[in-house]
Amino acid sequence: MLNVEMRKHTVIVLAALTAMVVLVSNPTYAYIWVDEPWQPTGQEQVTPGITGCVFYDSNVNGKRDAGESLLSGILVELWVGEDRAAYTLTGLTYSFYNVWGEYTVKVGLAENWASTTPQAVTLTVEQGETIINDFGIVRIGCYGGGHTVGFWSSKNGEDQIKDNPGGEYMELSLLSGFNLRTRDGGFFEPKSYSELRNWLISADATNMAYMLSTKLAAMVLNVEAGFVKADAIVYAPGVKDGTGFLTISELINEANLQLGLDGYTPSGDPNRAYQELISMALDAANNNLNFVCTTP
Repeated sequence: MLNVEMRKHTVIVLAALTAMVVLVSNPTYAYIWVDEPWQPTGQEQVTPGITGCVFYDSNVNGKRDAGESLLSGILVELWVGEDRAAYTLTGLTYSFYNVWGEYTVKVGLAENWASTTPQAVTLTVEQGETIINDFGIVRIGCYGGGHTVGFWSSKNGEDQIKDNPGGEYMELSLLSGFNLRTRDGGFFEPKSYSELRNWLISADATNMAYMLSTKLAAMVLNVEAGFVKADAIVYAPGVKDGTGFLTISELINEANLQLGLDGYTPSGDPNRAYQELISMALDAANNNLNFVCTTP
């Protein structure tokens, strides 16, 4: 968690850890202000060269919207090339004072946190200029209602599938509408719960499309049962271009699309790696490991 005691220090020196940091790229100093203004004795008024905040980006759109809270106790680092020049734990804002030239600003991420904006940004600051850069982050791993393949192949899963007046027919018909695959790459359209269960428990990764299909089937059943919301957001880097986040509905649709394009992906198949990535994302969601938390 982020309940880190906010530092009152205003300046950090790399060499001696005293009151200021000499930046090797230019003949100036980097002053750091955390939660109250600080004026170096005998110096003229300084202005923040780089300033901003760290906010909780609950809708993961990469910008701070109304109602999204500022976070304190977050590590923000200032880098010159390969050297860290200064760092601070944020109050409601962070500021690096009296800096100009090219710098990289990075936000630190604790375990189970992810960035919705670039985690590191390289900025060129003119002397006397102030650049505002905000970081968006979210917490990952809240309970999203997922149930695993193991659940759906158990007695509890069987009872859930057969809970409708028409028995298992509705769920089996729903699954038959997806591009689920068998070990040899054929389409799988279950006619009974027993057939579905045997297919679920027999899955292996010899054909990655088969493994992906079972993870997809479990998630489809999760949504149909009301366990998981279709618009719930998960963290799945690499699945959706331009972002590491997508909804369960988008994840289901992408899995189904890829299974329709290639139903047999053994070792060496060019589509295997991407199918495995989607399979891992679905499996994480079925295990409630990658849902985005709505609050910090």
